[in-house]
Amino acid sequence: MFDYRRQFDLYCGENGLGLSLSFGMPTGYGQAYGTFDPDTETVFVNAGSLSGRPDYEKAFYLFHELRHASQLLRPERFSGEVARSARYAILYDGTCCRLTGEGFASCRLNGSEGAFTALYLAQASETDANAFAYGRAKDLFGDLPGLRALYGFWTPERPVPNTTYDAVYAAIDELTGAGTDGIEAVRSEDVTPYLALLDHREENDEFYREAAENSRDIFVLRRGSETVGLSYVDDGTEGFVYVHLFPAFRRKGYGIPAVRAAERLLRNRPVRIMTGYVSGDGAAEETARRGGYIRKYSSAVMRYRGGRFPEPDLSVRKYRDEDFEEAFALSAEAFHRMRLGTGLFPDNVQAVPDGRVRRHWSETAGERYVLTADGEIAGHAKLDGDTIESVSIRISRQGQGLGRRFLQYLANRVLDGGYGEVRLWCIIGNDRARHLYDSLGFEETGRADYAEKKIPVPACPERGRNV
Repeated sequence: MFDYRRQFDLYCGENGLGLSLSFGMPTGYGQAYGTFDPDTETVFVNAGSLSGRPDYEKAFYLFHELRHASQLLRPERFSGEVARSARYAILYDGTCCRLTGEGFASCRLNGSEGAFTALYLAQASETDANAFAYGRAKDLFGDLPGLRALYGFWTPERPVPNTTYDAVYAAIDELTGAGTDGIEAVRSEDVTPYLALLDHREENDEFYREAAENSRDIFVLRRGSETVGLSYVDDGTEGFVYVHLFPAFRRKGYGIPAVRAAERLLRNRPVRIMTGYVSGDGAAEETARRGGYIRKYSSAVMRYRGGRFPEPDLSVRKYRDEDFEEAFALSAEAFHRMRLGTGLFPDNVQAVPDGRVRRHWSETAGERYVLTADGEIAGHAKLDGDTIESVSIRISRQGQGLGRRFLQYLANRVLDGGYGEVRLWCIIGNDRARHLYDSLGFEETGRADYAEKKIPVPACPERGRNV
């Protein structure tokens, strides 16, 4: 007998998803074998309809819906076309839906059942989900003739050109009111063609670097057929969005719709969202204010353009996963006290570790360093290219000169990496750190403001009959 729960739990563990599983289908889906609800993050499986089916078929439909869950909740893991098409549903009778920030908006297009069937089967999100489901079921039960026939049943007879989907999605957008704000944020395989349209400001170096590297956190902002800008979206425990409209599209009322489009990509439901803009940019500040953001603090970008420091006498090594509890705890306490000490963050709460943060630290372990002293971790820092980040010294070790020597060590590693200068950020009001940076030869070259929007936490929705 096929164990839905075991395979469900294994998949969620492998992919870092906190989904619910229900065997009670939602209203209107009684004839479907399964579906996924992104609002409640619930996978529904019609166990009643599948009760007399072979186990490989039960596995196929479970994995099909789990793949859809990943497409919607972790779009950065998929190609741009799969991520885009996952936001649209095309049914045989011409009923079509588009995923919005408020759920699915539906409409009906004109056409034959055969045409809509072909569109449904050939959607990139569907072919991806079917291929994945076939592969996982085959791993469990072997390449059975019945499984091959099932996969063949859901395989389109011929591909449908992307230009056709462009037209269909545009029609759905128009009929479901996407034109009310007019801007959508979509993933692009290559944003290089748009780099020349960016007006470079030093305070936005991190954004430009992410764009130049084709980071999967960079999205294209589109209004109809026009590309009007780029957006950076960090879907962490505290969401962060950054919108950059190309100069030709500014002062046209696109700012707020672009921010909203970027916010819709935050699937982790943060309780607050941060954004940033160049200090003194009145238009950007006004856009943030109208979007519900309240300025919280400023930070200075500082650069060191001198030579290597004398190599300090320190015990420093690369971070390892077993360092996480100790390194995270000292870093969290140091930053918590620093924020309280500036007087700018009176409500700051010390960060606590969770599995998602640990995975991120593990994924970026090659960029992290720990300072050790007397058998314990005394400091932690991260290097991102030419930038020193997250420098922290254990509270009990502060005042011993470790911070100065650790910074010199880190700056040398940046310079040894071939960079001509070293960069870091300093919160305005963190006078102790600022004095240290000034004394080492760092110079302020720009400032950015950061603003916060708090998100009301809704009552937990009914998630169906969990098993």
